[in-house]
Formats: sequence, C-alpha cells, structure tokens
Amino acid sequence: MPSEKYTTQRVSNDYITLNNCGQQTLDAHDYDTVRDDGRVDFGLQFIESGQCIYEDNGIVNIAEEGSLLLHFPGVRQHYSFKKMLPHILCGLIFPESAVKCLMI
Repeated sequence: MPSEKYTTQRVSNDYITLNNCGQQTLDAHDYDTVRDDGRVDFGLQFIESGQCIYEDNGIVNIAEEGSLLLHFPGVRQHYSFKKMLPHILCGLIFPESAVKCLMI
C-alpha cells in the first residue's frame, strides 16, 4: 500500500494537463479555505451560483454569481462561502505548462 498522501498538486511538462476539475455544491456549513503558501499550480474557480468572499493582497472582496477567480502558483489563497446562501462552485486546477501552451 502506498505511503504517499493523495494530492491534486502537480507540476507537469506535458503539453496540456488538468490536475483536478469538478463541481461542488457548498450548502452544508460555512466553508473557509486558507493556503498561506498557495498551491504549486494554477486554480480557476467559476462561481456558478451564490458568492465567494475572497482576500486579495489583504483586501476582502466578494465574487458574485458568474465571476471567475484565478489563483496563481505560490500566492496566498483565502476564500470562503457562507452557509446563508447555496453556492455552486466549478473549478479547474492545472500546471504552468497548460498556461504556456494556451498563450502560444
């Protein structure tokens, strides 16, 4: 049995790859995520419904329904969803190589 813990954080030199993607319904309780060192890869979050409270350079903002949030590698992430609203979050997590091939 492998001793490594499963993680979606990966660096890849493949032409294009996704580390993770999916849709979450966040309505059971408040959700609060803090990643002081960010991730090793990019994250893209689409707020399909509800709203996301997020911090950018120490300033608190609200991303409304229909918003996209882009998280860069190695940059602190702090975002939350409050139970008072049902939220649907769609997300993609991808390595830097995917960004490079899309910008060509």
